[in-house]
Amino acid sequence: MAKVYNIIDSVKGGCGKTTFSIMLAEYLGRKSSEGKVCLFDMDFIGTGMWNLFYSDHSNGKNEEDEMKKIKEFKKEYIFINDVIRGFRTSGKKYVVDKKISGSDFHLAFGSPEYNVKKEYILAIKNNYSMAMKYGRFKAGLRDMLSEKRINEQLEGVKYIILDMAPCTDNNSEAIKEIIFDKSENEINDGENKVNYFLLLGMDTSQIHATHSYLRNFISTNDKLPDNIFVVFNDVSYCLYTKYNREIEEQYNARKDLFNDIKSYIGGKNKINIYFLVLNNFENYKKNLLEMIPLTDDKCNGIFVEIPFSHGGSLDDEIVELSISESQENVLKWIQGK
Repeated sequence: MAKVYNIIDSVKGGCGKTTFSIMLAEYLGRKSSEGKVCLFDMDFIGTGMWNLFYSDHSNGKNEEDEMKKIKEFKKEYIFINDVIRGFRTSGKKYVVDKKISGSDFHLAFGSPEYNVKKEYILAIKNNYSMAMKYGRFKAGLRDMLSEKRINEQLEGVKYIILDMAPCTDNNSEAIKEIIFDKSENEINDGENKVNYFLLLGMDTSQIHATHSYLRNFISTNDKLPDNIFVVFNDVSYCLYTKYNREIEEQYNARKDLFNDIKSYIGGKNKINIYFLVLNNFENYKKNLLEMIPLTDDKCNGIFVEIPFSHGGSLDDEIVELSISESQENVLKWIQGK
């Protein structure tokens, strides 16, 4: 089955990558009749996905309780750090099945253990490219995402979502290089599609930092995705702005800062660029504020019909996704149709 890889990235941390990854996984799982969705936690330094699904901090953080949960988890499952390293523990899976607010999730977790994260942090501090040699990392990642290995974990996977560390992280850069390389038949066999989502807030510093990164990324790389999505994730900025302009005008003013990207597209860099604005996930945020994990018995109504409130291509204005045709266009962009 041809797959759609979705890499969720940002220039700076705290842009909402994990929130968006979860919302995208639920949306694609609900909308797609072609196959299942598997969400991978690829942030080996500051992983937050484990906390969202397993850590109950509503009554304060309990380190002893946290270690018990990790130990219990490892009886049946393996963290993907060890999968990539080639540690094959007999009978253990790396894809976990969960049901959240009535929706089915298939998740693969990076290790939340401090000693594991510390190893990656020290490697970067000492200017090493990563905590293991690039060749070992590349072989392990390709094996983990290969058709054979994925099917051993979960049959019928159509969409793979990779929730990354901020793109200044060397592991993230290696992952993108490997997946964007269309000569890597184990992952990208020509039929598969690759989407690259760059999340950012609405403030000027994040917009300019993302614009600079995207311009350099397109102009200096031969290995590129099929589609790039620039995703604005700060609806409240436009809802409560002092400026007397319509919301769409404000989005388009920020989108227009990326117009010069057109000069870098064409020839070998033929690529589609789209802009999306995320919805305000109000019930989801309330759940996070209460610091309780995402479990089916504690979460109700946290998902919305479509994660995006507005969207448009590089050549078109951003418009509100209020009609079914506009929403279907976004789904087609993601699917590469």
